Amino acid sequence: LYDSGGPSGNYSNREDCSFLIQPPSGRTLTLNFSEFNVQNADQLSIYDGTNASAPLLATLTGSSIPTDIVATSGALFLNFTSNPGGNRAGFTATWSITCRWMLAL
Repeated sequence: LYDSGGPSGNYSNREDCSFLIQPPSGRTLTLNFSEFNVQNADQLSIYDGTNASAPLLATLTGSSIPTDIVATSGALFLNFTSNPGGNRAGFTATWSITCRWMLAL
């Protein structure tokens, strides 16, 4: 997952973009950032569910790579907003799904 600038460009000014990660079967999701660099006035909000009414897991800004974000609802909703006063490289993230297998003997 990249911001609107993709893997090699900056995100744009005045953005309000959302992204929903919702694989089938409602499994636990883990979001891992390999890059993170947004202006302090810009932010990425991450929710444990399908929209911004779900529990807020994190509001991220600045240039420190965040720790892994874990959603137990089976969905992650991300909302990125930027102000009109400049931009940066943005973020790169991947997600993984935790499968729980049960064996009957």
